[in-house]
Amino acid sequence: MSFPSEPSFTLPQPPPQIAAELIRPPGQIKVFAIIHLVLAVYGFCTGIFGILSTLFFGKIMDMTQMGGNAAPAELQKMNDMMESLKPYNIMHAAFTLILAVMLLLAALSLLKNRDKGRKQSNLYAWTSIFFKVIYLLVNIFIIIPVTKAMTMSDLPPVSGQIATGIDLMVTIMPVISILVTFIYPIVA
Repeated sequence: MSFPSEPSFTLPQPPPQIAAELIRPPGQIKVFAIIHLVLAVYGFCTGIFGILSTLFFGKIMDMTQMGGNAAPAELQKMNDMMESLKPYNIMHAAFTLILAVMLLLAALSLLKNRDKGRKQSNLYAWTSIFFKVIYLLVNIFIIIPVTKAMTMSDLPPVSGQIATGIDLMVTIMPVISILVTFIYPIVA
């Protein structure tokens, strides 16, 4: 006597384990990581240049004065303005370097581990927005008034389109430039 074979019930098996090194990030994440890398390198370059140029501005001005290219009073006035703005310029360059490091780490993490890279990208974005808001306020309340005072003190009284043009260059353009830098962190 034979018994009917019992139906075999098998539980669904989990997918096979794949080594993390074999899992490649999707194309969009790679592109985003590459953009992060490019902007991080740009941030390192501008941050380092910002610190060096701020620290050595006086020496550069002294060399210019030796060449007789500008009147000593004008050079001294510009040098005094740059000295008064030195802490803010160094602060901005330091912010830039911090953000460049964060962006570099986020890019490398995006290439290796999407979830960690995404979290680091979000942290970069919020930190960047925070730093930019601080620098925008510093620009509006400190840097622009100092620059405007120096620029306007050398000019004879002007009115009309010339005054509007000078005001636009000294006041509006720096604010617009900072606002444009908000685009990438918001998109990121």
